[in-house]
Amino acid sequence: MSRSIRYLLILAGGGPSERFGRDKLWIDIQGKPVILHSLSVFLNHPDLCAGMVTLSGNDFEAKKALLKPHLPATMKVVPGGHTRSLSVHDAFRELSPGDSDLIVIHDAARPCLTPDILDRALALAERNHAVITGIPVRDTLKAVDGDRVTGTASRADTVQEQTPLIFRAALLKQAYARPEAEWKDFTDEAQMLESVGIPVYWGMGSPENIKLTYPEDLPLIEAILRGRHP
Repeated sequence: MSRSIRYLLILAGGGPSERFGRDKLWIDIQGKPVILHSLSVFLNHPDLCAGMVTLSGNDFEAKKALLKPHLPATMKVVPGGHTRSLSVHDAFRELSPGDSDLIVIHDAARPCLTPDILDRALALAERNHAVITGIPVRDTLKAVDGDRVTGTASRADTVQEQTPLIFRAALLKQAYARPEAEWKDFTDEAQMLESVGIPVYWGMGSPENIKLTYPEDLPLIEAILRGRHP
């Protein structure tokens, strides 16, 4: 059995779901919404210390009221910001972590995370301090300009990022110390650390650990979760 690695959680659910067309976090799968599936690994994990859930939308208070009964007292629900990076920053600030604390950041729309992926990433982050979860790219990647192909990327040097992302709090504080305009539009916190020269490492995720982004993702996620909990 692996030893305990304590951590704080930020569940990032502040996006507008524009590509999906409706609020995907509250779609029912097997009797509970997507966001609760995404939280379940953490709520059942013995090493979770505290956490923040970010939510967006005009009906924030109604969503918060739906979620709160399922959360321990150590977890809070807070409004999301205008961008993902701002949402995570606000939640991080609200957590007030110590420099050595591990901060786990996970997409609220990624409901198929398993405990073994989380435990592997935590162990790697304890050693290396800044970690993403990912899988090797299977398809050939092409650079394009409009409808013209301009080049081919090497799959050997590329992984497809997933979450969780895990960082020592001190590294996030270092990156956030820069002016907000320099990081607020980054699509993930690893990019923010990379931009100031902080080494980031990666650990293996899973093809099943997919994010609900488009409507066509939903049947696959439903099938994965149904296979685990028939």
